[in-house]
Amino acid sequence: DQGDTDTARTRWTQAADAGNTDAAAALARLEEQ
Repeated sequence: DQGDTDTARTRWTQAADAGNTDAAAALARLEEQ
């Protein structure tokens, strides 16, 4: 559901900020959908 998606996006964004490139790539794929 949308709430779960928003939570996952927040986690991925925070991980990307911390330098987790795998999370950044996952976030990019999510944003493409």
